Amino acid sequence: MEIARWEACVLRMKKILFVMYDLHMAGAEKALVNLLRACPLERWEVTVLLVKKRGELLEEVPAGITVREMELPEDVRAQILYGSRELLGRYWAERRYRYLASLLFRLALTRGQGVDRKTEGLYRRYGKRLPVLAETFDVAVDYQGQGSFATFYVAKKVQAGRKLSWIHSDFSIVREDCGWLARWYEEYQGIAAVSGQAEESFRKKFPQLAQRARVCHNVIPAERIREEALAYTVPRRPGINVVTIGRLTPPKGYDVILPVFDRLNREGIDFHYFMVGEGEDRELLETMVAGYGLQNRVSLVGLCRNPYPYLRMCDLYLQPSRWEGFCITLAEARLFHKAVLATDFAGAREQIRHRETGILTACREEDLYRELRELLLDGGLRQSLEDASRRGGESLWDAGETISLIEEREVSG
Repeated sequence: MEIARWEACVLRMKKILFVMYDLHMAGAEKALVNLLRACPLERWEVTVLLVKKRGELLEEVPAGITVREMELPEDVRAQILYGSRELLGRYWAERRYRYLASLLFRLALTRGQGVDRKTEGLYRRYGKRLPVLAETFDVAVDYQGQGSFATFYVAKKVQAGRKLSWIHSDFSIVREDCGWLARWYEEYQGIAAVSGQAEESFRKKFPQLAQRARVCHNVIPAERIREEALAYTVPRRPGINVVTIGRLTPPKGYDVILPVFDRLNREGIDFHYFMVGEGEDRELLETMVAGYGLQNRVSLVGLCRNPYPYLRMCDLYLQPSRWEGFCITLAEARLFHKAVLATDFAGAREQIRHRETGILTACREEDLYRELRELLLDGGLRQSLEDASRRGGESLWDAGETISLIEEREVSG
């Protein structure tokens, strides 16, 4: 009898839950899909729970993994996904006056409060309205992380033997007054940061939880990326071809780099800049491109399910982000041993040795102008960076450390 019980225990599949907002084409979402592809499905029963079951990456979730949508009141779901400002416009356009009145009342009550204080109030209201998830899991992972609704939901509404939360960015940049999050992070046995700088930022914000944090790099499937880079050919444009891959959103710094390209264009420097991605800032960026007269120098490529042929084609990879956690696209660009210019965000120094395998600079127009100008004009410098990248290896990470973290019986702290 004891042997049979032991065998049943050994053979039982571990139930693993990942919680995320959706699976649109973005960095953390892409990192999750890469991890899902590496999950040992012979011993894990994996469920992905989304605030909204939507996104271009849904089709890339491996067979055998269950994807579900949270059961939420629609006003709660909308508030999580869109925020108050966009919701006001939506409710007005859709003539949903009861929701509009309720939202305006809440905004009046929280007027003058910081963003994080308003968020705390929202989470408290959600806590009263949302039931605890009926199913129990061995491990529940808040993969959205960063003190988001998913962090709250896994902490308070999911039953699991162990809980893990991911940190994808520098906590000191994306969160202001966030000490109130500690009571939810106390529910987690492990905090996984995608870079050393992201880990350090969490430790500084929550010193009482410092021992629970550790670095767990994003999964980079090198072979698959190289294969997909051969799927089609991107025609080159005249001049030095520069590529950035990322959503068209404020953190990516496109609005900072376009004035730089305007200055370079007026100096007569020959280049073409490909912005590969889609997002909320498209209209703003299109206006900027037209205003600078860069229509023949800059291409807004749009959403690209497979952007890797652009990395294979380009002469220079540019990442002008205001902030990142680790930056998957920078790691992917390194697979092709291209010259790289990146801003000095969290995780950049773990990937790039300054002026050896790439150039790091501040996310300021003047700094980016100086470094980008040098790289565009100095072919020898670009070549030396490429050669050093080849000699230095890739130092990329597989799924081993993440799988080990999820399977651990205990996490220190």
